[in-house]
Order: sequence, then structure tokens, then C-alpha cells
Amino acid sequence: MKKVAFIITLAFICTHTPIYGQLSIEDCYKKAQANYPLVKQYGLIEQSREFNLSNANKGYLPQVSLSAKATYQSAVTKFPVSLPNISIKGLNKDQYQSVAEVNQTVWDGGVISSQKKITEASSAVEKQKLDVDMYTINDRINQLFFGVLFAGRAIKQNILLQDELNETTVRFHLM
Repeated sequence: MKKVAFIITLAFICTHTPIYGQLSIEDCYKKAQANYPLVKQYGLIEQSREFNLSNANKGYLPQVSLSAKATYQSAVTKFPVSLPNISIKGLNKDQYQSVAEVNQTVWDGGVISSQKKITEASSAVEKQKLDVDMYTINDRINQLFFGVLFAGRAIKQNILLQDELNETTVRFHLM
């Protein structure tokens, strides 16, 4: 059963996998860019840009804050004045305070739009840095690709030279 599954899998792979005798330089570029670890940073730069733009846009939303405070004093001030028909009580020893505050930006002087422009520009700069790194990868690919081609041609030339030397030595011995 395992042999049948193995044969079916092998047949599937062989029929669906393209087999190339040669690899073009464009294919090398594509494979290097697809497998290079820095390519993942393009997505991270885009996510960071979206996050920063979202945060900048939240500057237009109203800001709500709540706070509360409770205090207890061990001694409070008493009024030593007593008036007829008027009763003045002293202050309570415990006090409570709560505050709700809503702030809405009406005019920011262009700060938020400037933050958005800075975010866009910085993400563009980061992408350009990655593009430069990718160009250096392409340069390495060029060096390796053409180095391999050169080495292959040099080997062929050496084989031809050896054949020619063998022929001349055979001719020389025959004379």
C-alpha cells in the first residue's frame, strides 16, 4: 500500500513539476527576491504606515476623560460664628469629587496632516532603502550567474585545448 502511494506521489510530482535544463537570470532574480528575508519588511513597512496613519486620524476624534477623587480629613475648619436663627454647620470630614471632560479638536494648525505627510514620506524612504538592498542582491546574482557561465565556458575551452594537445602529441609521435 505504501509503495502504491509512493508511486502515485512520485508520478504526480514528475508530471506537475516543470523540469528546466537551464535557468535564466530573470528566474534567478525572481527566486532571490521571493526567498530573501528582507522582502518581508515590505509588508511590515506597509503595516506600520497604516497604523501610524490610523493613529493620526484619531486626532480628529473627541477625547473623553473621567476622573474621581475621594478624600477624608481628620480635622476640618469650624466657624466660630453663631447667628440667631441661622445654623452654620462645619465642613464634612469626607469629600467626593468627580470630573468628566470631553475635548474636541476644532483646529490643529495642520499638525495632523503634517504627521500624515511625515508618515508617508518615512515609509517611502524605508521602501527605497529596501529597493537599494534588492539591487545589491541583483548585483550578487549577476556576479554569480556570469561567473558560472564563464567557468563553464573556460572548462569547455580547456577540454578543447586538451584534445588539441593530445592530437598534436599523437601526430608528433607518429612522425
